[in-house]
Amino acid sequence: MKKPLLIILALAVLLFAANFFLVRLIKERLQSTINTNPERSYDLNLEDVEVSIIRGRVVLSTIILSPVAADAQVVFRGTINQIILDDFQVWDFLISRELIIGDLVLFRPSFRLTLTDQETQGREGTKAFQSFFEDIITRGTIRNFQLMDGTAEVFLKKEELERIGGFTDFNIRARGLRTDRRIITHIVPFELDEINTSFRNLKLTLPTKQTFELGSIDFDLLGKKMKLENISVRYDEGLLESSNALEYQQDLIEVELKQLQIIGIDASSDLYGKWSAFAEKMVLDSLVFVDLRNKNKPRPVEQKKKLFSGLLKSIPFPVDMDTLIIQNSHVQYLEVPEGESNPGLIDFHNLNAQIFGFVTVDSLQKSRKMTMEIQADFLGETKLNANFQVPYDSEAFQLQLSLEGMELNKLNRITEPLAGVKVNSGQLHRLALAMNANEFGSQNELTFDYENFTMAVPAKGENDGNNGLKTFAGNLALRSTNLPEKSNYRVASYRSTRNMYRGPFNFIWESTKGGVMEIMPAGVVKIFIPSQSKKKRPKKAP
Repeated sequence: MKKPLLIILALAVLLFAANFFLVRLIKERLQSTINTNPERSYDLNLEDVEVSIIRGRVVLSTIILSPVAADAQVVFRGTINQIILDDFQVWDFLISRELIIGDLVLFRPSFRLTLTDQETQGREGTKAFQSFFEDIITRGTIRNFQLMDGTAEVFLKKEELERIGGFTDFNIRARGLRTDRRIITHIVPFELDEINTSFRNLKLTLPTKQTFELGSIDFDLLGKKMKLENISVRYDEGLLESSNALEYQQDLIEVELKQLQIIGIDASSDLYGKWSAFAEKMVLDSLVFVDLRNKNKPRPVEQKKKLFSGLLKSIPFPVDMDTLIIQNSHVQYLEVPEGESNPGLIDFHNLNAQIFGFVTVDSLQKSRKMTMEIQADFLGETKLNANFQVPYDSEAFQLQLSLEGMELNKLNRITEPLAGVKVNSGQLHRLALAMNANEFGSQNELTFDYENFTMAVPAKGENDGNNGLKTFAGNLALRSTNLPEKSNYRVASYRSTRNMYRGPFNFIWESTKGGVMEIMPAGVVKIFIPSQSKKKRPKKAP
């Protein structure tokens, strides 16, 4: 009995000693070889290594990540709580020093990006992550890669180091890696079977004195979908204060968006670096879009503006979206009139839009057109419907627009601050505009059916009261009713000449005003449509 017991005891001691020796050898070899590749981009400095030969697992603890050579535009550093090597092939490593790993897990990494050029922060930041993931994955043969519970901070190096943003809850799960083929459109830049990426609480300070926030992003390559939630871009000082600080007029825009989904993403899309999107559908839910222009500031040197087709071609990245849907949204345009401090407001509630054939790539636009169908509540008072047809082979569009009935005094929130005119009474029955437009002008037809229209012109410099002369002259010459059953009923058919230095929506607005002047006496309309000739000529921008 003693002899078998001694043999078992001797085998146990031998196995323990062999395990101890092998564990020590693996530790020493890992620590001595992990930073020996002369082509590596980063050094991994370890505090501890734990090895379980039976489980085929190696755990590297408290890793400090530092670049071998600092990049000119971005410095990428960090710490990693643990790097876990699961399904670690012990004998391949001991015999041939080859790292063969089933699962590589980065647990609780904390990254730090330092930029020298804030303008390129998105592109250069993504390239830094790709470079790091490529560097660490190509140190062995790795089938699956996972990053868990990561965080990142972004700094800008000026005279002093300034924190400009960061994000939390960074997670990546990539399976079926094939490192012999590099795919630059993936955050883990290799061919793979599937990848899921997500992070939360992104916040960035922009060089335009704005703050960009993103609540969360989730990307599923196999499911061909991406979801972003709680997006916002806001001016730090607010829109009105920011417009007062400008030297010249420009549109200041703030955006909030509850959710953006991209569905049916094509494999050729690049959603990380240079950005390109080829997909079946994009859905924007609960968009709030606010545009403010301060007319107290002079215009800069004028440049010719493009219509819809030209605007699409000017988007600086490729997009081919079969369908773009905007739902449950709200669009506001605010304008501070010259000599005033408070803006007038035009808003569209409950805005829903369907856009078909949203394409920015010339080669994909051939024999195609974009169709836009828009429904909204104008000023929250009446239904607006619009249909746009935009060919891609010319700067042109066709528009069918209609407004349903409303009380005309509801327009006072626009006419009083922007034109100094108050509508006393009136009922709109219908407004319908048809435009066949090109870059130089348009042929239009306007139906404007209303009744019992009266107005007043407030006296300047007084708290209340009207300018009696202008009010009397306007109402005297006014066509107070224009209905089909009346003998003097008018439908305007006319041409508009486009101001080449204004965009498409200004073109639509000016064409609508031209039709109103055809139906109402022009002299009346001019009372509350300020003359363009009286406006100050723009100063030259430096």
